[in-house]
Amino acid sequence: MVASEFARRGFTVALPTGNARDIDILAYRNGKNIAVQVKSISKGALQVNLGKFLNVDFDEETEKQIVRGPRLDLDNDICFVIVFLGERLGEDRFYYATLEAFVEVLRSHHVGYLEKHDGKRPGQNKTSKHAALTRTQIEDSGEFCCLDEFLERLDSE
Repeated sequence: MVASEFARRGFTVALPTGNARDIDILAYRNGKNIAVQVKSISKGALQVNLGKFLNVDFDEETEKQIVRGPRLDLDNDICFVIVFLGERLGEDRFYYATLEAFVEVLRSHHVGYLEKHDGKRPGQNKTSKHAALTRTQIEDSGEFCCLDEFLERLDSE
């Protein structure tokens, strides 16, 4: 679905094979390549392992998680797409941002969550790096947009 949306806008689209763990789609147009990572959700929220995107430490003494910031090995220019699948054709919702913007939404969300709980994750697994982002949280972040707006932002850089 995401590859088709790029193709409709004049991109040549390729689906990598082999060891391309962070890239689902490569799109090319007018001398510009866009690497795309796609996450789709059929029900509920986007489930995320924070450790793939953020440096999160655990203080054994205080049982608090400390968010150190984004992982330094990320390619921040990757186009990160979240697709909430609808019940019927035409009801799917697409949200586009750079990986850097997505990671900032995750960081902000997790730091806010920890602040509400005195830096500690509630429950038994205090070291868990699991997080979930709802569609509303993604929309309210202001970082995600439709594909056309995302491409306009890229063209203006």
